[in-house]
Amino acid sequence: MKSMAISRGSVIAMLLCSMMSSACAYAPKDKRATGTFDPVPVDTYRISQASESPELTAEEAGRRVLSLVDRLESMDELSLEQVIARTGMPLKYAPAGKVHAFAVELAQDAGFYNVIYRDKGGRRFVEIRYEAPDNPRTADAFPCALGATAVAERLKTLGYGMTTDIDEMGRTLEHVFSRNEVRIRAVPSRHSMPGPLGIDSCVEVLTIQSKD
Repeated sequence: MKSMAISRGSVIAMLLCSMMSSACAYAPKDKRATGTFDPVPVDTYRISQASESPELTAEEAGRRVLSLVDRLESMDELSLEQVIARTGMPLKYAPAGKVHAFAVELAQDAGFYNVIYRDKGGRRFVEIRYEAPDNPRTADAFPCALGATAVAERLKTLGYGMTTDIDEMGRTLEHVFSRNEVRIRAVPSRHSMPGPLGIDSCVEVLTIQSKD
């Protein structure tokens, strides 16, 4: 992902932009080549280092985002202020995607995670996304924080119904959980981790949104 021409900040900005393409008109350009930089307001999104919030490990971040669904009846219950208060994550405005976000670059060769909150016209959306490091030393380098089976078991005990989307080869594309007005998507990665029931697929994306 990383190259001489593209910084980590630009990559995540473009990721935010591509994910929210309907609301995003452009991604900010990296001015490293010219040696000039626009000042960044303190309330604007930036990428954090793991040392800045050592308690917010990849596992803890996933646990906090997942805990949002415990007693959730509707996305109306998840305002930006409520998400920040309940997760303890300092979500800041990301102009590239017109969303609020919090991203952490983990220890060397451990990748990063990005938490996104969007409220567009009353339609709210919370997501945590994990990604491998820029230059992994091994093919299996990935921040395995949530196990897909473990997530499914937890959500089923909370009363969420589950369906699974598969491709033409029978591979799992995503698990979808529904309860009341809430839908949760868990996208497994190609990486795996030990779990209570054996080897489990690592979650790459976990999304909380309205059913409609």
